[in-house]
Amino acid sequence: MSITPEPPLKTCEGRLKHGSTLNGNIWLRRVSSQWKSTLEPKKLQRVLDFIESRLRENITLEDLAGQACLSAFHFSRLFHEATGMPPHRYVIERRIEAARKMLLSKRSTLAEIALDTGFGSQANFSRTFRKSTGMTPGQYRDLSTTTFRHVRST
Repeated sequence: MSITPEPPLKTCEGRLKHGSTLNGNIWLRRVSSQWKSTLEPKKLQRVLDFIESRLRENITLEDLAGQACLSAFHFSRLFHEATGMPPHRYVIERRIEAARKMLLSKRSTLAEIALDTGFGSQANFSRTFRKSTGMTPGQYRDLSTTTFRHVRST
């Protein structure tokens, strides 16, 4: 019985990056004289796609870590390093961005938008939206409608 050697570790493009190595599911990159771990780009994209496809659902840290095949602790640390914000904050920001787009259409009620973007209630949505943007969803909708009308009439 012969054992075949494992192929060398490769990136998504099929080759190792210069100065990088793969340790399990974590990219290690050389920073000065130390190795620093980062989230593998392919796994980060899988997590981002997972978030986008499930914005209206409850997304847990364990769900996201599972997409990257990492523990919740390591995933959270590496995600924050890769994106500049913790996973929960990133999900909230994506929900707020989706809500902004829906508010511009003016077809849905605030309660419908809240549920469609994964907020538990309209009150939670309004509070989070105001904290993120400095205005309530209703004010944002009115302002964008007024701005749009002003631009069209000019």
